[in-house]
Amino acid sequence: MEALAYYANQSPITDPGEMARHLGDLPHDLAGLQRIARGLVLHYRADNPSAHGIPENRLTEVDSRDAETMLQRLLELDSRPLTQPRPPQTRLLGCCHDCTVLYLTMARQLRIPARARVGFATYFVPGLNLDHEVAEVWDAGQARWRLVDPSSATTTPTPATAFRWTRRMCPEIASWSPAPHGRRAAQVRQIRRRFWSIQGSMSRTRGAGPTCATTSSMTWLP
Repeated sequence: MEALAYYANQSPITDPGEMARHLGDLPHDLAGLQRIARGLVLHYRADNPSAHGIPENRLTEVDSRDAETMLQRLLELDSRPLTQPRPPQTRLLGCCHDCTVLYLTMARQLRIPARARVGFATYFVPGLNLDHEVAEVWDAGQARWRLVDPSSATTTPTPATAFRWTRRMCPEIASWSPAPHGRRAAQVRQIRRRFWSIQGSMSRTRGAGPTCATTSSMTWLP
């Protein structure tokens, strides 16, 4: 239960800060939160932003990192409630990480335990394991963690067998500044080397079962 309380609290990355006042009308169902998160982000590559008339200089939005910055930018683009559908032009340019961070922010704002997972999805391109970030949410009714892909266009729960783990991730660790200094810089470099080594070996392991990633899981710094 202590772990559930931990994952129900915001982290430095998911904390909405002053933007929390815009999260007062969130739905309390997981599918509803997933639809909102997906509708707030336009993938900077897969969704072809230029086809929607979005200028290239907006690609800097991909580096927003934390939820407060993301929410602030979203409201600059469209001041209407975040729960309302918005056209592609007023969505944040981002990727699976941004969708997951926003999803965790909303879930934790409702005191729903939620955490990020990074690994490889098998459901995008048959035969390929593509690096991806998703969420795990605590289902109190079933007393277990459920896998949710916030960036997916469908709200159907993602089968655990369709995602190969590399690690359970705290968003604040994975989203450290690209240019840290001192002792933290050395820690980040060591972690990244270990991760990319695992990622490279796993991407070459076609058809490996979920245990492949489990045995290569990483312990993250507090």
